[in-house]
Amino acid sequence: MACFDVLGFKVLRKNRTTEGLYQLYNRHLLPSMQHAAAGQGKIVDNKYVPDFNPNSLNYRIFSDTVILFTSDNSFRSFMNVINSAYQLLSMGFVGSRTPFRGAIGHGDLIYDQRGIFVGEALEDAYKWQSKQVWSGCIFTDNFESFIKSKGFLSKFKEAHNQALIANPEFEKNIRLNSMRIVNYNVPLYENRKESKAKYYHENKLVLDWTIRMYENASSKSFLPHNNDKHAKLIIQNTIDFETWARSNRALNTT
Repeated sequence: MACFDVLGFKVLRKNRTTEGLYQLYNRHLLPSMQHAAAGQGKIVDNKYVPDFNPNSLNYRIFSDTVILFTSDNSFRSFMNVINSAYQLLSMGFVGSRTPFRGAIGHGDLIYDQRGIFVGEALEDAYKWQSKQVWSGCIFTDNFESFIKSKGFLSKFKEAHNQALIANPEFEKNIRLNSMRIVNYNVPLYENRKESKAKYYHENKLVLDWTIRMYENASSKSFLPHNNDKHAKLIIQNTIDFETWARSNRALNTT
């Protein structure tokens, strides 16, 4: 399960009002979330719309929170949640000024059409999503342990190697797609009610949203936050990641 929230949501709602925020969801955020969940699109009446299929992810939206989740633990589902989470994270940097912060977790889950939604997967993803001090997406400890036990990281590389052999004309795009998962020293914090927030870093697997993204997207995608130190730290940490990711990718493609 991938759990995301919209950073700066209160400022966004204050600037746009609730009605304006609802319009933003209808026109931009909801289509972005649906495209991410569907995993593919099609042209209908000259419009590119989400094309849901049996392999698409499920999704739910609760105010500033978005969740994407699979129906099983297969390698195909792993690839789908990686691609969809990457797509949604990237969409937060392309003009709406609604950067996302997310985590991909793992565990059991029970849900139904009446709105009941409980399980370890949700708790795991939400816990790690809320600990981050940047706009990005990390793999939780549970998720990382699961995919390593299944050999999914090796399969991820092999799937792209096979795609290169089958489609050499798309070599650049396939190689970029194979670099979506990287290790990074992620900025985190713990906010205990009776003490000051504790800031620290931890090496985690993360999604590199900077691939194919325009330069300096991180510095242009946040709304002003006055003198909020925590909000400014989120922005600076996101800028630092973009700088690192572009340099790291250039180093690994020379």
